[in-house]
Amino acid sequence: MSNNRIIHSLLKMMNSSLIKDIYPMVDEIKITDINIDGDKRDNFMDIEIIVDSPDMDYHNMYDMYFDPHYLVDYHVKRMLPYLSLEIPNISFTVNSKDGHFIHSYGTGLGKNGRDHKFIEGGRRQNEAVQKLNKFFL
Repeated sequence: MSNNRIIHSLLKMMNSSLIKDIYPMVDEIKITDINIDGDKRDNFMDIEIIVDSPDMDYHNMYDMYFDPHYLVDYHVKRMLPYLSLEIPNISFTVNSKDGHFIHSYGTGLGKNGRDHKFIEGGRRQNEAVQKLNKFFL
């Protein structure tokens, strides 16, 4: 199967009822960068999780029964063997539908891969990270 077909199939699976029945606040999951060629240790995927909860933020997402780490580490990774994929490095960003930043985690690989303590671009940082930055910088 070609890489385009594999990526399209993975997107269909991630945006199906397999995820949305467990996390109804998830509106869409997009793949922003992926490498599935070559050595499996170097495979990575960056995804953007868009939630349809305007009042969700970093501090209340677990209260709203949304755990993006479990979504990626358990549910998304369990889909990969169905497409004969092994992707050990998955980074993600969680945004609301209106573009409000909620949370991110990076593995350091891919164009959006980054240290999970810091957020690139003009996105606002959560309060804990801001306090750490003031303390250490």
